[in-house]
Amino acid sequence: MVTEEQVKEKLSEVKDPHMGIDIVSLGFVKNIDIEDGKVEITVVLTSPGCPMAQQITGEASEKLEEMEDVEEVGVDLDLEYNWSPEDMSEEAKEKLGHLF
Repeated sequence: MVTEEQVKEKLSEVKDPHMGIDIVSLGFVKNIDIEDGKVEITVVLTSPGCPMAQQITGEASEKLEEMEDVEEVGVDLDLEYNWSPEDMSEEAKEKLGHLF
């Protein structure tokens, strides 16, 4: 059975193309639901009109589909959430400190 930690580890392979940091460290992954081989995640981005939305969500879906024991994947984009630099991990904040 797939665990939340394994999902986060796999999603850490997905990088924001502009910032070069993975979407987990950036705080883009807001919800992970795992049930009977189905993994559903909710992703937020820095802005609702982010031009990289399709690329990031598509890559996240592809990475999750590569996982053993994952039969179905759902990636939802939450356009209502107001992402903030406070959502980032401490490591990501240090790497991007000059930007935020």
